[in-house]
Amino acid sequence: MGRIRVLRDVVEWGLCIGCGACYSACGKNGVTLVHDEAIGVRPRFLPGDCSGCTVSLYCLEREGMRFVLHTGMDPERPWRNTTVASRTREEVLSHAGSRYTPSSPCDGLRRIEDSDGPCVFIGKPCDAAAVMALRKERPRLDRNLGVVLTFFCAGTPCSQGTIDLVKKTGIDPAEAEEIRFRGNGWPGTFKVRGGIASGSREMEYRDSWGYLARAHRSFRCHLCPDGLGEIADISSGDAWHRYSADGNPGESIVLVRTGRGRGLLGKAAAAGYLDLVPSTAEKVVEAQGLVDRRAEVFGRTLGMR
Repeated sequence: MGRIRVLRDVVEWGLCIGCGACYSACGKNGVTLVHDEAIGVRPRFLPGDCSGCTVSLYCLEREGMRFVLHTGMDPERPWRNTTVASRTREEVLSHAGSRYTPSSPCDGLRRIEDSDGPCVFIGKPCDAAAVMALRKERPRLDRNLGVVLTFFCAGTPCSQGTIDLVKKTGIDPAEAEEIRFRGNGWPGTFKVRGGIASGSREMEYRDSWGYLARAHRSFRCHLCPDGLGEIADISSGDAWHRYSADGNPGESIVLVRTGRGRGLLGKAAAAGYLDLVPSTAEKVVEAQGLVDRRAEVFGRTLGMR
């Protein structure tokens, strides 16, 4: 057993007695208390794939940022995405989680420009790069971009891939009311909720993502060298080198790219919104195969000439 560094260590090592002091210290920022009939009261943390959510919540609730411009499920066509502006904790969390289907959050940038204060932007690495370039030409956008967040990305599958995946679960896509690509565990499951007659169906993450990644990513994504979100204030993604199938709710690697990002992340941690421990570049390489993918891009682009 190593040193206890964060609250999660206390729980995972079986040392929690259920006193509730962590909830008093952190409030609703990153911890809720649940009563497990077998072991007693224990803290439950925000999912590991939601590090962007925790920073966003801090910016909304402590920094006075007006809203979070990000991506959510299209309620009319749940195999698609839509751009949303979340102004409350409940709205942010309702749209949390990975969405492995096309999104275009930059189509909402005028909302940020028209805002009366700073805002949070969350998008794919390519979205973040576009925003950072556009802010140089648009003073109002630059002024109101409070922070730009992104996540590690292995490419975006097309919506037809999701439609076909829903069919594989046995649910008619026309009857689908909600589609979640992962969650309820790390990484969790692909889950489709249909109507009363259809019920809900699930598929293991490795099977669902494997299907989408094999045949449905766009050509442009195969040429992308920036899976780790280099052009953003903060980027984050799965710490796969620490993955275990023992019920770990999930851990993320967080990469700080700018002084603005470092300042906000430090204050969010100090306020109890997330637990941070130092890591190394070697651990990032160990955790993310996206680093190795960069070596393949040169040959692919050379073949286009």
